[in-house]
Amino acid sequence: MAIPMFFGIVAIMVFQLTDTWFASQLGTDELAAMSFTFPVVAFIGSLSSGLGVGATVVVSRALGASEHTEVRHMTRDGLLLAVLIVALFATLGLFTIDPIFRRMGADQRILPLVREYMTIWYLGMVCLVVPMVGNAMIRATGDTRTPAVIMTLAAVINIALDPLFMFGLAFVPAMGLEGAAVASVLSRALTLALSLAVLIGRKRMVSASLPRVRALLGHWKSLLHVGGPAAASSVLIPLSSALVTSLIARHGPTAVAAYGAGTRVQMMAIIVPLALASALTPFIGQNWAAGNHARVRMALDVSERFVLLWGVFAWTVIAVLAGPIAGLFSQQPAVVDSMKSFLRLALVGIAPIGIVLIATWSFNGLHQPLRSTALTVIHMFGAFVPLTYIGAELMGLTGAFLGMSTANLLGGGLAYLWLRPIGLVADGGSEDTSSS
Repeated sequence: MAIPMFFGIVAIMVFQLTDTWFASQLGTDELAAMSFTFPVVAFIGSLSSGLGVGATVVVSRALGASEHTEVRHMTRDGLLLAVLIVALFATLGLFTIDPIFRRMGADQRILPLVREYMTIWYLGMVCLVVPMVGNAMIRATGDTRTPAVIMTLAAVINIALDPLFMFGLAFVPAMGLEGAAVASVLSRALTLALSLAVLIGRKRMVSASLPRVRALLGHWKSLLHVGGPAAASSVLIPLSSALVTSLIARHGPTAVAAYGAGTRVQMMAIIVPLALASALTPFIGQNWAAGNHARVRMALDVSERFVLLWGVFAWTVIAVLAGPIAGLFSQQPAVVDSMKSFLRLALVGIAPIGIVLIATWSFNGLHQPLRSTALTVIHMFGAFVPLTYIGAELMGLTGAFLGMSTANLLGGGLAYLWLRPIGLVADGGSEDTSSS
């Protein structure tokens, strides 16, 4: 299950990294503007991911119980909930672009570029959220290949369209950063069409009947029971990222540009732990329900060792190649120097971030989303944001990066300790089971 997820995530990460690289070719202001958008884009993506977790759980349960009519109704109502959320957040987003990004630190030179990008992005937001929920429902059937293929196709098309709309060619005018948003929306529109085609056509999982209000609300309640805490947990990460971005912005646009590009490299480095962690959710859920607690413990032990080794290996490679990597994103010495510092200092936390991912996804598999949320709150708001702030106050930008790595080490340590009892006891995995 993890292998198709890995390739799908790789495709999306490569497209995001390429997107950032093309923005860097437009100039430092454009790269800084795109960096400002990362937390907001990640916020919506995390919200969609949380809803996808809820959809995966409720649809897989209905499939397991052979309630095929319920599956069709649940899928339909889950997609309707996704559309409702899109309408709400897109409307709010369009009317709050200036105040939100001004609060994050965007100045009058950067803000118009941010506005150009986010206006188009919000208008096409349905193409991001609905396919993420739809692909989660496809994965609930045990099919992880189809969503991976859809994600890969969208990434390839996005990469091809980026230079066309950003720099112009023949009859297509150069649109700059606005063109990056157009390319993203068009490629995501493909994922929307394909995911709906699979759900409606091949899987026949969507009911064509009109929903009854009581049943609709009941399905939404079931989706949000699991998806709500999962979404909240996911959303906390970009919220903390927004706060950290505002701290980095005090050091100027070059620092924001370096931080934004550096976080893209970090995301590439955690693809492997993320794919493994996401596969653990159904694995742990099935084995725990079957009473195979020792097998759950073994899976967690192997996964923890693997992500620790991967983290050390990835950080070593990135630290050695920090100069050439930074040079791919900018030719300005200030941006390159700041990005090299980020890659070598902040990315020490790759291994512990992997442990945190293993823990949060495992708690979801155990139907303990509140534990996952608690771990995220402690990690991001109890350590990451305050230690970044303290480091920045004491040592400037270098101190901020050291604060990030220290916070990730603390978060990983807590996650490791919190996972210890799982699988060693045989008394359930409900939210109120203290021994778990």
